[in-house]
Amino acid sequence: MTETPEPPLPITPDMLLSRRVDFERRMRRAPPVTLATIAVLVVVFMAEVAAGALASRRGIVAAGALVREGVAAGEYWRLLSATFLHGSVDHLVGNAIALYILAWSASTRLATASSSFSTSRARSPARS
Repeated sequence: MTETPEPPLPITPDMLLSRRVDFERRMRRAPPVTLATIAVLVVVFMAEVAAGALASRRGIVAAGALVREGVAAGEYWRLLSATFLHGSVDHLVGNAIALYILAWSASTRLATASSSFSTSRARSPARS
């Protein structure tokens, strides 16, 4: 028994919005904090390469990589420093692109949420 496929639903003008929606209206082209963070990542990577930290496990650990034994011994700074270390140019570029996209999206969402929050607070009657 073969079923006949459901016919496609035609899109009519009454299904569409009556106004144009600009989804990128509040998005900044270059979020400054994100670009500064990416610049720090690049500088740290250049320092890794210059120090030869990528040549061996000992070198990357000396640069601040996350090592269980080090943290257990009280080197808690490794929890933060490891987030800035990268093992290759590909790793750095991939993380920088992901950071840029996620931060761009998050900042837009936060700006939209804060503006709608402040607008709703302005409209609400004052409480006594």
